[in-house]
Amino acid sequence: MFTPKYSITDAIARRLMDIQRASAVVDMLPLPASILDLLKKESMEKTVILSTKIEGNTLDEATTRKVLYQTSDDNEEQEVYNVMKALEYLDEAEKRQLPVTEEFIKKLHAIIRISHGRRPCNSDYREEQNQAGSRNASGFYLPPEWKDAPVLMEDMVAWVNSSETYSVPVPIKAGIFMWQFLTIHPYMDGNGLTARMITTYLLRRGGYGLKGLFVLENFYDRNLAEYYRRLQLGLHHNYYFGRNEADLTLWL
Repeated sequence: MFTPKYSITDAIARRLMDIQRASAVVDMLPLPASILDLLKKESMEKTVILSTKIEGNTLDEATTRKVLYQTSDDNEEQEVYNVMKALEYLDEAEKRQLPVTEEFIKKLHAIIRISHGRRPCNSDYREEQNQAGSRNASGFYLPPEWKDAPVLMEDMVAWVNSSETYSVPVPIKAGIFMWQFLTIHPYMDGNGLTARMITTYLLRRGGYGLKGLFVLENFYDRNLAEYYRRLQLGLHHNYYFGRNEADLTLWL
């Protein structure tokens, strides 16, 4: 059973109030529909540009913009196209108010993953050991064994949808989900993209959509090294040596 450990510190409480105020201001902006549509389109494109950059895509921004809406035999270009399709899927899911289930996660990852030709409707979790980063390098992480990943994912999703978490502030719930998803690392690749997308989706479903103008990746792009450092929380690189019972307050 997934029971995250964290505390709502004074600093976190102040930031939650800041988020609430900012959200209210954006929700009240008197934007014409045509302008809002243009801004939402730009936000989606910026999300793709930054998210693929964070994952190591080497295409420059101009090239990335050119391939947002077309398939390609080039893996990096195809990645860009896939991420845009995934964002479109999330837009449709939000309109239908779809919950975050394991099937939802698997379908989203199937859209994101780089493949050519016919792709599966759902991505199964990994069936071998993976790792994040290079061994003996800063940021190296060894996730749980593949056989433990399905149960950990099931427990995390159950926690997100449980009645006990209804009273948890949405930004806290989204932050915990992101950390735990990246900790489990359920896929061989595409974990970062999938985690950030679902985190944004949880915020949007919870009333923090900011009219579709919010780009979570802007925050991490400003200091990517700190993003990766905070994910580590100063813990042992092996999941089984403390990460499975970490206090997430510092991350939040």
